[in-house]
Amino acid sequence: MADYSFCALVAPLATPKLSRRLNTLIQLASDFKIIWDICCDHGKAGITLVMKDTSREVHCIDRS
Repeated sequence: MADYSFCALVAPLATPKLSRRLNTLIQLASDFKIIWDICCDHGKAGITLVMKDTSREVHCIDRS
């Protein structure tokens, strides 16, 4: 499995537009330093969390 550093990708990305549901989940997860987003689908929650705090460890896993 390849090792990808998200920090290298952060600069060109814009913060994704989020639904009320995702904003609520991000608020609930904001105190945690290690996040596992299982069935992340689009990855918007994980991307937003890591962009808010690049020292946070975020793992996004999806079948597709």
